[in-house]
Amino acid sequence: HNHKALIHLVAYNEAFGLVPVEANACGMPVIVNRRGALPETIANGKSGFIVDSLEEAEAIIREDKVSTIKAEDCLEQASKFSIEASAKGYLKLFDEMINQHIYW
Repeated sequence: HNHKALIHLVAYNEAFGLVPVEANACGMPVIVNRRGALPETIANGKSGFIVDSLEEAEAIIREDKVSTIKAEDCLEQASKFSIEASAKGYLKLFDEMINQHIYW
């Protein structure tokens, strides 16, 4: 088997994991641990895997589960974090705040 994945396991709570998003944008599945915002960057089982231990990550590699991940699904997941998607999200939030008369 010649399947590849990025294993991005951190020992600290990461506010937002750009590395997994960038890997998905290249069509590469990612294995992340359940720390900080990393789980929010991955569609578990679709664009990568979220694990609770190094042993679980090793099992995913050993059992070749990475080969079930399609590059197209990785690209789709990464697109949720594009500049365009972020800008649309902010515009929607601002519209809601204006309509509800929420100001700072």
